[in-house]
Amino acid sequence: MSAALLVLAGAVVGVMGTLGTELIRSRGEDRRSQREAVRQACIEFSMAINRMRETAFELHRDPSSQVFQDRAQDANMTARARYENLRLVTSSKIAQEAGRRALRHAFGMQLRARAMPIRDDEADREPQALVQDWLTRLYVEVRQETGVPHAYDVYQEPDRWLGVGQLPHVDTAAVVRDHGVIGAGQVDVTASEHGCRDHDGLWNTIKMRQPLLSR
Repeated sequence: MSAALLVLAGAVVGVMGTLGTELIRSRGEDRRSQREAVRQACIEFSMAINRMRETAFELHRDPSSQVFQDRAQDANMTARARYENLRLVTSSKIAQEAGRRALRHAFGMQLRARAMPIRDDEADREPQALVQDWLTRLYVEVRQETGVPHAYDVYQEPDRWLGVGQLPHVDTAAVVRDHGVIGAGQVDVTASEHGCRDHDGLWNTIKMRQPLLSR
């Protein structure tokens, strides 16, 4: 009887050990899957932001081109979707903020390309440089979350390589006279409502003579 109990106990221990091993392995696979999801979301978001930057320079060449405006609109929609995906998968709130600010300033590049007024938080540093600043911060956070060694060692390109100074500076006094002021709290603009939303979700309404691109 005692021998049978020992055999049974040994079998139970064996089963428990197997279950424990499988649980540990499953958790490890989950962590790897999570890291890969964050890494892939960051890659796709970065690609979308780069597309927004490209469309800004296209608009600069010909702001009246409907083709360039449509491309910019598509780039905005794609980037916004990629950002929402990033926000869903990353556990870092700093990464989420960095991505949102990169998106904001990529849109700021498009505003400048269309000779729209300079926003308060882009007056001292051009949006091209701010995009790069916040992408770098995003990369640091994603590298930390995905376990990359030396996560803070992210190379940042010099401003002169980013096209800083190539987009027009607007006569702000004339813009204020004609359109009113766009402040830092006014970020996302929809052509239908001419409304602006900051990153806290607050909405303001401004009067503009021409429709702006969304996001």
